[in-house]
Amino acid sequence: MVGTSSWSRVASTTLLAFSPANLLAQASWTQTQTSGGPGPLCVHAAAYDLSRLRLVLFGGFDANYSPQGATWEFDGRDWFPVTTANPPPPRAAHAMAYDSVRGRVVLFGGTTSFFGIPVPPDTWEFDGTSWTQAASLHQPTGRLDHTMAFDMMAGQVVLFGGRSNLTNRLGDTWLWNGIDWVQRMAPGPAARNNHAMCYDLLRARTVLFGGSTGIDQGDTWEWDGAAWTQVATTGPTGRSSHGMVFDICRAASVMHGGSWGGDETWEWNGATWTSQSPTSAPRADHAMVYDARLQRPTLFGGLSPSPSLVTADLQTYGDRMPGSYVVQGTSCAGTAGTPQLFEPNAIATGPMIGQTSTLLVTPTPWHTFFVFGMSNLLDGSTPLPLDLASYGMPGCALRVSRDVVTSRVPMLGVATLQVSVPNDPFLAGLPFFVQAFPIDLSANAMGFVTTNALAATVGRQ
Repeated sequence: MVGTSSWSRVASTTLLAFSPANLLAQASWTQTQTSGGPGPLCVHAAAYDLSRLRLVLFGGFDANYSPQGATWEFDGRDWFPVTTANPPPPRAAHAMAYDSVRGRVVLFGGTTSFFGIPVPPDTWEFDGTSWTQAASLHQPTGRLDHTMAFDMMAGQVVLFGGRSNLTNRLGDTWLWNGIDWVQRMAPGPAARNNHAMCYDLLRARTVLFGGSTGIDQGDTWEWDGAAWTQVATTGPTGRSSHGMVFDICRAASVMHGGSWGGDETWEWNGATWTSQSPTSAPRADHAMVYDARLQRPTLFGGLSPSPSLVTADLQTYGDRMPGSYVVQGTSCAGTAGTPQLFEPNAIATGPMIGQTSTLLVTPTPWHTFFVFGMSNLLDGSTPLPLDLASYGMPGCALRVSRDVVTSRVPMLGVATLQVSVPNDPFLAGLPFFVQAFPIDLSANAMGFVTTNALAATVGRQ
C-alpha cells in the first residue's frame, strides 16, 4: 500500500489539473500542430510522467510495419528524442504505465513480429534519463496486445490479458510492485487481447473495457485492488484496439476509437457511459495518455481507415474554449467623430490559438497606433486608467500597459489590424489588453485621441 505521505503527494500533484467547471461540457478532438516527433506509428505505447510533465512514447510499428526502438518525449508543445545507453530492444504491441509513487515508466512485453510472436518476457523502467531492465523472481508469460494501468491507491501496476501468439488469449491479472510481479488469482474478464484500461483516480478503480475474445466485446469491468467486478452491460458497442485514459477535468474515463478505425468517443463516470460527438479522428492501435499540462486526453498515431494509413498526428480532447474581446472604458471624441475599437460581429471569434482575428478602428482618417499590454492595472508603476488631460488630451485615458506598439494606415476611415496567435497550446486562457491611438492633429494639443480598450482572452479549439 502507498503510505499517507506518498498518497498525498500523488493525489495533490494529479489534482492540480482538476477543474469542476468542465464536467458537463461537450468535448471534441482537435489536431495539434507540433514540431519534430516520431514518424507514423501504430501499436506503440505511451505513458505520462507526472513528475516531469512529459508524455513518454516507446516503440511501435512504422509505416512499413517494422518494429521501432526509439524513445520520444512530448512536453505539450514539442517532441524530443531521448537517447539512452541501454534502451529496450525494438518492439510493438507492448504496454506501458507510469508508477507515480516511484517515478518510473514501466514497460512489459510486446512483439517484433507482425505475426504475433512475443518477445521474451521482460520488464523495463524509465526514470526520465535511462532505461533499466528490472530483475524479478516472477513475471508474466511473454505476451502482446495486453494492457497496464497504475493503481495509485495500491501503489502497483496492474497488468491484464493479452495473447501469447495469434490464437492463444490470456485472462490473467498481475501486479508489479517495483520489485516483483505477483499473480492475483481473481475471477474476472474473459481472456482477451487489444482491450483498454485506465485508472479512475477519483473512485480508486482500474477500469477495463472491451477487447477481443475472438469477437469484439462491449463489457465494462473494474478492479478495486483485490477483485474484478463487471459494472455495466450497456454502453459502447464491442470493440478492440481502442484507447482509454482518465480525464481528471471531466471526472470520467475517456475512450476513443478502436475496431480498425472507430471515430466514437465515450465517457464512463462510474455509473453510465455517455457518447460524445463523432470526430474527424477515426483511429485504432493508437496511444493515449492524459496530459496534465494540457489538461486533456492526448492521442498519437495509430491506424486510420479508408485508405488504411499509419498516422503521425497528435490529437487532444477537451472543451472548446472560445476567445473573446470585451470592451472596457470609453473613447474620446476626435474631429471626425468618436473612434471605436472593436472586432467585427460578422467574423467575431476572439483570439484563438493558431488563428488570426481582426480588429477595426473607425472613424480614423489618419495613421492609427495600436497598443498591446499584459495589464490594465499598471503601466510600469503608473496606475491605470491614466487621465491624459495633463498631456494635452482632455477627456482621453490610457487604459493598457504599453508593452507592444504597432500601427496601421486607415483606408476610407477604417484602420484594420490582424491579430495572429501562435500555435502554442500553453497560450490558452492568456489575457491581454489592446487600445488604439488615432492621430487627429486638430483634436487637441497632443494631436491624438484614444479609443476604448479591449480585454482579450485567448481561446482554443
